[in-house]
Amino acid sequence: MAEEQAQQVARAIRAALEHDRRVDLHDAAVKITGMAGEVVLEGEVADVEALRVARSVALEAADQCRVADRLRRRRTETLPPDATAEQVLRQLANERNLARCGLAAEGAPQDWRGARDASAGRIVVGAEADGVVRLSGELESMAHARLAEALTWWCPAVARVQNDLAVGSPEVDLDGGLADSLRLILELDPLVPEAQIGARVSNGVITLAGLVETPAQAAFARRDAWAMSGVLDVVDELRIGD
Repeated sequence: MAEEQAQQVARAIRAALEHDRRVDLHDAAVKITGMAGEVVLEGEVADVEALRVARSVALEAADQCRVADRLRRRRTETLPPDATAEQVLRQLANERNLARCGLAAEGAPQDWRGARDASAGRIVVGAEADGVVRLSGELESMAHARLAEALTWWCPAVARVQNDLAVGSPEVDLDGGLADSLRLILELDPLVPEAQIGARVSNGVITLAGLVETPAQAAFARRDAWAMSGVLDVVDELRIGD
């Protein structure tokens, strides 16, 4: 009975995704299977937005089934695991807002770079051959953890980010924290006109509004919003080229 229910849920998830324009199943190699009370999402999608949306849709339709999300973003660069981890470490090391964080590759715990005192915490980066990157360690705030995750998604060799970073100080205002983190990430992103974009956050749902010049700029703004853990949905109300 559990397997039959899981298969029904898998069909419902696929039907829901067929009607969501943010996930192009005809362009994506997505496999949705149900077995033994679990629905498994596997394969590649176009970008982090499609990856997050697919997971969100699956969780909403899952009923009592557990969802195992193994989706990956289609990479634009393929590197060996060590080189992928190094790409991420360089991205993080170049960000001044993470200047007080110690950085190291997984398997090389003594080879710390970045801040000597690591007063804002430590980030350990590991990578697999399929482009899945793990972030572990402990940071002083969710703002640092969200920033590290978003910057990791910017790396072209990364197919998926597994954010296992622990945070020392719990966040009281989730919506306020998401809004502040997104504002910082947009400011850092050279591909979006940050000053022209406003963001509202309510119960984990981000609404983007304002004026951008091209659809690509709107897509990058949505990417930056979805790149943060804790976001439940992103509503795009951006105007293009008005």
